[in-house]
Parts: sequence; structure tokens; C-alpha cells
Amino acid sequence: MKNILFASIITILLAIILTTINYFMSMNATVDRLTNVSKDTVKAWSQDIKTEDVEKLVQTKDENIQKEIVAHFDRLAQYQPQVAQGYIFGVELENGTGTSVISGPTFLLDDFDKSDLHIGDIYTQPKVIADAIADMKKTKQQTISDIYSDDFGTWLTVLKPLFDENGEMFAYYGVDFDASSYLNGEYKKIKTTIFILIGLLLLVCAIQYAFMSKLFRPITEMKKSMALVSEGNYSVRLKEGDDELGQLSKQFNTMSETIGGMLDSIRSSSTASSIQANRLYKEADEVNQTLEEITNYTDKITGRLQDQNESTTEVLTSIQELSRSVDSITNNVMNVTELSLTTEDHAKAGTEAINVLKNQFV
Repeated sequence: MKNILFASIITILLAIILTTINYFMSMNATVDRLTNVSKDTVKAWSQDIKTEDVEKLVQTKDENIQKEIVAHFDRLAQYQPQVAQGYIFGVELENGTGTSVISGPTFLLDDFDKSDLHIGDIYTQPKVIADAIADMKKTKQQTISDIYSDDFGTWLTVLKPLFDENGEMFAYYGVDFDASSYLNGEYKKIKTTIFILIGLLLLVCAIQYAFMSKLFRPITEMKKSMALVSEGNYSVRLKEGDDELGQLSKQFNTMSETIGGMLDSIRSSSTASSIQANRLYKEADEVNQTLEEITNYTDKITGRLQDQNESTTEVLTSIQELSRSVDSITNNVMNVTELSLTTEDHAKAGTEAINVLKNQFV
């Protein structure tokens, strides 16, 4: 679904980009059409104005000439609905944007009078018009300004240079064309196109979403089933069919059944192994207890042997002392024997002496 949404967004963006490109191309075509119409209008109407009359008006401010030119611009505004106003200004460009007022339609001159601006006074032009005048003075040819907007609307101005008898540019014949009527038509057309396009794209996306939802529903169910299987529920079964997804569902069911059987076998084996492990644990515990008893007996025997060893050591010590006593007694007996023998010898000698004495006295 994310891919569908992404593709829909890309499609809408491409449609908007193409519509924008088409808009600019249409706007350029509209501007070109407006430019051509403006050029033709200025060419047709400017033929009624004589350059020498304008030059004389600038020099003398002749009221009759002024009335004729004013009437000319009044007719221009009346018979050309796309024209806002026509006028004649100087080309001085004082301070970069100021030009002198020469002539224009009645309503324009009335507005100037209300603003205390009279014929011959310097009027500050919009920058886009001042730039167009500067270009016209360089090229000395008819110039068309860029489209610009002010508080009163959107305009395009055509400037036709006027030359005196010496070939010097002294004024220009200008006409302001209302570009909003052309541009608004393009705006509406492009806006309508965009709305229709967006509506169609949304309709296509909705149909595509419904179709893809139906198409991917088995896959969605398979994803849910796989999630259940991953949680350990192997009893899940999908609806099988004859198409590719049906065959895939059949394989999924087989896989789920096989895995479930394998896990049951593993659980059975695990249960048997657990019982055997418990039995071995009990036997090992019994063996451990027997070993502990043997260890206790061994400790007792070792204690007894230590006691016997200590007794034997005491007996050996006593025997050694007795042996030393026997040796001492033996030595004493030997000494006594020697003394006895000595005494006996002495006794024999005494007896013999006594016997000698007896014999002498007898």
C-alpha cells in the first residue's frame, strides 16, 4: 500500500509539474498574443497623430492641437476596450524616472489636475516604464514593457518613439493595455485544468486503491497468518485456490502443518527427555548421598587411624623410655656385678689375709 501511495504522489507531482509547465507556456503564448495585439493597435492609432503637431504642442502648448490629441485618446479608450489609456509623455527621465506630461485622454488629464499636475510638469513613472523608456532611447525603436501590476490592475505598455525634424527623440506615444483580461482567462483555464486533473487523479487513485486492496487482500491475510504462526499458532489455515496466490496459500498450509507436527514431536521427545533427566537426577542424587556417606565413613576411619597413630606413637615413646630404663638397669646390674666381683675378690683377699694371720698366731 505504501508503494501505491508513493506512486500516486509521484503521479500527482508529475501532473502538477506538467500543468505548471503548460501554464507558463500558455502564459507566454498569451503575452505574445497580447503583445502582437498591442503592437497592431498602437500602429493603427498612432497614424492619426502627426509628430509635428506634438512637437508644436510641446513648444507652444497650442490649445487646439491639445484638444485634437485629447479627442484622439478619448476615441482610443472608447473603441478599444482592452486599452486603459493612451498618452504622450516626454523622454527626459529626470532623476531616473521623471518624464513631462504632454497629452492624454480627458479622464487622465482630469486626474492630473486633481493631483495639481499640469501639462509640462514632470510625472514620476513606474520603474518598469522608466526602464522601457531607457531601452527605447537606446534602440530608438518601439518598445514593449514587462507586464506589471499596481493598485488599479495588471498592465502592459507599448511605447512608440517620436522624433523631431532633427531626428532627436523628444517624446513617445504610449498605450497601457489591460493585461488582466487576458491573464485572468489563462488563470481560470489553468485553474480549471488543475482542478479537473486533480479530480481525475484522485478518482484514479481511489479506483487503484480499491483494486489493489482487493488484489492484495490474500497477501494481507497471509501476513497476518504468518504473524500468528510466528507466535506459535500452527493451526492457522489459509483459503486455497487455483491461482498463484491459492497455490502459495496451499504451500503455506502444508508448511504450517509440517512445522506444527515437528514441534509436537519435539515436545514429545522433550517430555520423554525431561522424564529421563529427572530419573537420572534422582539416581545421581542417590549416588551423591552414598558418596557423602562413604566420605563420612572415610572421615571417621581417618580419625580413628589418627587416634591409633597417636596411641602407637605414645606406645613407641613408652617403649623407648622403657628401653632406656632397661639399658640403665642393665648398666647398673653390670656395675653391681663388677662391684660384687670386686668385693668377692676383696673378700677372698681378706680371708686369705685372715687365714695368714691365724696361722701366724697359731
